Amino acid sequence: MRRLNCLTPLLLGLLLPITSQAAGPGIIEQVNQACAADIDSFCADINPGQGRIAACLHAHFDQVSGQCQAALTEAREELKLLGAAYQHVNQNCQADAKRLCPQVTPGQGRILDCLKSQQAEVSTSCTNALKDVGLME
Repeated sequence: MRRLNCLTPLLLGLLLPITSQAAGPGIIEQVNQACAADIDSFCADINPGQGRIAACLHAHFDQVSGQCQAALTEAREELKLLGAAYQHVNQNCQADAKRLCPQVTPGQGRILDCLKSQQAEVSTSCTNALKDVGLME
C-alpha cells in the first residue's frame, strides 16, 4: 500500500512549528487510512513525493470512496486553518524573530524556541499571536 506522504513536506516545511504542535501527523494518518484502497486503485503507478499522490487523489476526487472524500475535505480544511494560524503568527512575530533570533536557522521550531527563551523581550503582539494559536501559555 502506498502512503500519502506527500502532505508531510507541506505540513512540516511550510507550517512548522504550528503544525507540529497543532494537527501534525494526525491529518496524514487519517488520509492514509481513509484513502488506502483508493490510493491503491487510482494512484498505484504514481511515484510518491512532491504532492503527486495528493494530486492523483484530487484528480479522481469524484471517483474515490466517500470516506476518502471526507478525509481529504477535512485535511484541506485543517490545512486552511493551519495556514491562517501561520500567517497570523508570521505577521505578528516576524520583527521579533529578526530582532531577537537573527542567528537562528529557521525550521524544526528553532525560532519558536528562541522566542520562548526570550519571552520577556517578545512584543505584546507576538506574544498574543502565539497565545492565540496555542504555542505559548
